Amino acid sequence: TGVKTCGHTTTEPYATWTLYLTSSMIAYPADAIHRSAGQVLSGPVDGPGHGRVLTGADPTGAAIGFWQPTRPWIFHTLDPGSLIWAELDTWEGAWADEFFWNLFGYHQRQIGNGVDVDYTTWSRGGPAMLGRLEMNEDWAEPDMAAQWMLHFAVDPRSGTDAATNRVLELGGRVDIYPDEPRVGGTRRDGRQSPLQRKRFHGRHGHTSTLRHGVGQHRRRCVLAD
Repeated sequence: TGVKTCGHTTTEPYATWTLYLTSSMIAYPADAIHRSAGQVLSGPVDGPGHGRVLTGADPTGAAIGFWQPTRPWIFHTLDPGSLIWAELDTWEGAWADEFFWNLFGYHQRQIGNGVDVDYTTWSRGGPAMLGRLEMNEDWAEPDMAAQWMLHFAVDPRSGTDAATNRVLELGGRVDIYPDEPRVGGTRRDGRQSPLQRKRFHGRHGHTSTLRHGVGQHRRRCVLAD
């Protein structure tokens, strides 16, 4: 359809997705990162015709970008192949909640039990925009770094199973096979499971929005190209 769904650039030493949040004044998140225990990784720099961008790491170590656009532009979401949800996976959930609450004034809602499953959703008075999951050693390797997990919508007529098979056909791998993301659900051994995941290897009034809308969680999987 010609609308933008994501961007691509060459990176070293490995490929990764970077989430960008809009900012009405790029100096604001830069200052907030400097004042916290975070780190500015690059910028702010000008993107000719597109505005100013900044990349950094929040106090828990997760890389994230901020974008001050020159003018509004359409970033397509929700339809198959486009961004539908973004989730911060971190070992220090309360610290992440505090940092982003101070930065953008997100309304935060705990949808796990806050102990075995610590998952908050973030919004600005409307639908949930982002999620934050606190990792624990029941399912994450101890050396796993904090990171943003980006989710892309698939065609509901074919579902995540077909997407998984296609990734394998194209030479990718499956880290977590399709499953229902039941926050606070129970596993077969009776222990609570965060989103039924399998073990991984490896100041208010300021305007900010994720550059997409958010749909309800349904069935999901984690894949690598």
